[in-house]
Amino acid sequence: MPGAVGRDGVDLDGVLEGLGALAYLLVALLVMGDGVVPVLPGESTIAAGAALAGAGDLRVSLVVACAIAGAVAGDSTTYAIGRLGGPRLRTLAVRMAGERRIARGEEAFRRNATVAILVGRWIPGLRFTVALLAGAVRIPYRRYLPLVAIGGTGWVLQNALIGFYLGRAFAGNVPLAVALSIAAALAISGVIGLSERRRRRAS
Repeated sequence: MPGAVGRDGVDLDGVLEGLGALAYLLVALLVMGDGVVPVLPGESTIAAGAALAGAGDLRVSLVVACAIAGAVAGDSTTYAIGRLGGPRLRTLAVRMAGERRIARGEEAFRRNATVAILVGRWIPGLRFTVALLAGAVRIPYRRYLPLVAIGGTGWVLQNALIGFYLGRAFAGNVPLAVALSIAAALAISGVIGLSERRRRRAS
């Protein structure tokens, strides 16, 4: 049976077969990086990987497992940076994520650290801020780890479900399935972010 071929003539199945385990490692590294450098495509990576799984090119269980591991590792890395650097890193955080996002993270954190850690994973930029603050204010890691694991798992599953079912629906056109999955994941992330901004303005 011929592999899926992109519009540029590239055999996607052949490329993925050649990558092997590196495809899963790439998912883990990009999702981990998203927790440390907010501009990296965490949601898009999960949705795209799951879409390829839905089309039969990857195993969805491994995509999800690697993404969860990456999410927890990324948040833990930023937590460690905040714990080691403390307030002196706030200036750097502002440069990376913007004063608005940092202030939003601080506000959410002051209200309820537990909710902030759980919800922050769904909002780009805020997840970085919350992880940094958790370390800076020295929340015990034994308390922090279960919260980021729960939040990260829910976030990964949401994006993976989107990608997987779109991948199955458009298995005959893998590039389209990946593009739609990425667009849907980003749209949902944008709606969540917009809802959070409106809630903050109303409160």
